[in-house]
Amino acid sequence: MKKISLLIGILLLLSACGSGMKEPTFEELKDHAYIVESTTEEGVFVNYTSFKYIENVKLRTNQGERIKPTNIKKGSLIWYEDTGEIMESYPMQGTIKQLTLYDDELSRRLEKGIAYFLNDYDMSDFIGVQLVSLEGEELIIQFKDFSKPDEVYFATINVEALKYEVIPQ
Repeated sequence: MKKISLLIGILLLLSACGSGMKEPTFEELKDHAYIVESTTEEGVFVNYTSFKYIENVKLRTNQGERIKPTNIKKGSLIWYEDTGEIMESYPMQGTIKQLTLYDDELSRRLEKGIAYFLNDYDMSDFIGVQLVSLEGEELIIQFKDFSKPDEVYFATINVEALKYEVIPQ
């Protein structure tokens, strides 16, 4: 009986150690994640580019779970791989063959604040939303004026209270 209990204990310990992926830090998200500015079932607008999905696009979470295009929302943090072909229109257009949705605790917390801001603030003239910094509950993102790309704006978003302030550079 002791051997069975020991074996079960070892199996539980091993499964607990391997069950979750390491959650990204804010710095890793800042360096690798893109903010979805708008989305449809056919694609996303992110990183100054309107992307369509290829026919058999691979959509997954950073935990490895399959997802559908409806799981990706305005404000979601993603990583993507495109086909490498970008049309030089403005905005640019491309095709995504693989997309990973960051779906860990930190990413969902940030997404909540970003989505609130993107849905509440008139972003019709702005583009290129990027993560800048996070201190406690205060997230700073930056974005640019669509018609004047040299004009940079910053938004400080309290991700818990869902309040924000926009500051031009």
